[in-house]
Amino acid sequence: MAACAAIHAGCSESAPEAQAYAYTTQGRVTMLPGGGPANTLRIWHEDIPSFVGQDGSVVGMNSHDMGFPSVDEGIDLSAIEVGDPVRFRFEVTWGPSTSLEVTMIEELPADTTFAFEQPPAETESSDDPG
Repeated sequence: MAACAAIHAGCSESAPEAQAYAYTTQGRVTMLPGGGPANTLRIWHEDIPSFVGQDGSVVGMNSHDMGFPSVDEGIDLSAIEVGDPVRFRFEVTWGPSTSLEVTMIEELPADTTFAFEQPPAETESSDDPG
């Protein structure tokens, strides 16, 4: 009887618990909400080596232009323009309804540059006689 109860407890049909993760990174704004059909904030962000995937394992995330369909309603984007460098925090909630939401954003100095904007390092040619 106890074995039967243990089996039934393991077969619960309750929804899986959502897992939320937060990341602070920086990047360059490429689109503001209202600036296209997607109505999303888009930011080309730096690498996020600690990014956790849907299965709960650290998978990392390369630098890329990422869309954020949700911005916390307390955030004022009126001073932010396309091309501005920003530091921002976003939350990813994995679960039945996966969501992405920017929860903080601040402008960085206009002359800020990022690793993804740097030209590739030059390598020495093996044809160099020196």
